[in-house]
Amino acid sequence: MKILKRGGKIISLAGPPDYELASDMNLSPVIKGVMYLISYKVKNMAKKYDVHYSFLFMKASGNQLEELTFLIESGKIIPIIDKIFPFNETKEALDYVKKGHTKGKVVIKVI
Repeated sequence: MKILKRGGKIISLAGPPDYELASDMNLSPVIKGVMYLISYKVKNMAKKYDVHYSFLFMKASGNQLEELTFLIESGKIIPIIDKIFPFNETKEALDYVKKGHTKGKVVIKVI
């Protein structure tokens, strides 16, 4: 969150899910409360840095992948790639991620 401009948005696919997601999915008040509580810390951090945090629930959807592709290709979303590994170094890539010091996505190049 430190690297975003004030007023920026962070959309997480890894969580924690938030109250807004529960509301959008018309979940019960109890589940909404639980999601509020589990996202409380990250929401407060977002407030501290004057950014907006939201959780995006991804499901297997060609439409979502097309939209994501469009946003990346149009420059509206700029993915941060830490390192690219060839397929034959998949074990090394996983070891690298396990160390926990990545500064973006780790990509395994298949082609």
